[in-house]
Formats: sequence, structure tokens, C-alpha cells
Amino acid sequence: MVLQILGVVIILLVSASPAGRADPAPVQYSAINCRKHTAVLTDFGAVGDGKTLNTKAFETAVANLSQFAADGGAQLIVPAGKWLTGSFNLTSHFTLFLHKDAVILGSQSGIRIKTAVGRGGYVKDIFARRMTMSGMEKVFWMSGAYKSHADGGFDPNALPVVHNISYRDVVAQNVTVSAVLDGLEKSHFTGICISNVTLNLGPAARELQWNCTNVAGTTSRVTPKPCDELPEKAGDCPFPEDKLPIDDVVLKSCSTA
Repeated sequence: MVLQILGVVIILLVSASPAGRADPAPVQYSAINCRKHTAVLTDFGAVGDGKTLNTKAFETAVANLSQFAADGGAQLIVPAGKWLTGSFNLTSHFTLFLHKDAVILGSQSGIRIKTAVGRGGYVKDIFARRMTMSGMEKVFWMSGAYKSHADGGFDPNALPVVHNISYRDVVAQNVTVSAVLDGLEKSHFTGICISNVTLNLGPAARELQWNCTNVAGTTSRVTPKPCDELPEKAGDCPFPEDKLPIDDVVLKSCSTA
């Protein structure tokens, strides 16, 4: 199973540092918010040989960089290589940059968003594009029935808000299920947009490819045909370099340096 993310936001270049470590050369790019702090995945012990398990390195990197959420945010750079990992969570005010030759070898669940009643908070303004996947049990997966909570003091009635989730330019091979999108009865997952997506089914493909409950959004040029909750609408999903209808976006010139 392979998740290869190509050219996400920027294409990173690599040059050798005097200490012998391969560091990405500074790259200029446009974004809504520039990140003040930068780290490279190899700083946390990751090895991109396609054999070494790097889940702990990803988790440690995200945990380390999450402390900068209120101090200009942070970005984690993944250099060229084959990075074997299980699933890992991202954090707020965080950017994950992948070299154009970075290949993520990992979970059979391509893109997963999970929450539950009692967790509260927001999951919104999520953008993912230019991905090539292989051997996916589920390509798109959203769940409102996640059982874990941060601590025992949570409000059991707190409803999370999941809104404005966009996926664009995705190709997947050997797919079992295209999507399982399971929102909450009292807090539907809304603003879902999926465009320019081709999912090629594998020999174990299920008859029901799109399983959608308590969700709303649109799709454009997606195969197999999505569920009725995501009707066809002309045009690609908006991304941060576009003017988003929810905000008056002013792009800034940023650097990975």
C-alpha cells in the first residue's frame, strides 16, 4: 500500500549541508499564513529507506512543533525518500511539506478525519490535493463515532463542527471502498468538496463504493459516481491560492528557510 503525495503546495529541492545532512534549500511560495518555525523529518530520527518504520518520528515531530501554534505556527519538511509509517495526527497552525520525490508508505486509509460527540471543537478548512495512492481500503474516510477522548473531563454533549473539507486531483489504484463519510445526526459534516478524482477499483472492491450519512457537499469529475449527498457541481474545489468564499484571503510570500 502506497500513498504518494506529489507537489503539495510547493516542490522542495534538496542540497547537502556542510554537516552532511540533506536539507531542503529555501523555497519561496504563496500561502495564507507563513510559518515561523521549520523542522525536517530526519531531525527526529526518520529514515527514508522504505523499510524503517517512522511512525514515532512523525508523531514526535508533530508533537514538538505543536508548541509553536501560538508563535507563528510551524512546518515539517519531508525530504525525498520512501517513508514507512502508520497513521499519525496533524495539529493546528501546521503545514506538512513533501518533496516532489517523497513517497509515504503507510496506512490503507488514505485520508481520515475522525471526531465524536463529546470532543467538541472544530475540524475545518482542510485542503488536500495532488495525491497518488495504491492499495487503499478506504480512500476518503470521515467518522463521527471515534471513541477516544483527550481526558475524562470532557463534556459528553459537546458537538464538533466539521466544515469546509476539500480534496482535489487524486488518483488511486486497487481501491476497496471509495469513501465512508459518516457525520453526526445533530452536527452534519458540511462543505465537503471533492473534484478531479479517479479511483480505480481492485479485485476486492465492495459493491457499495460511497457510504454517506449526515454529510453535505459537492463533487466534480469524480469516479466512481459519488453518493447523492454530494451532487455534481461544475468547477474544481477552491484551495488557498484561490479566493475562498468564506474569507477575504490575502496571500503572503513565504519561504521554507
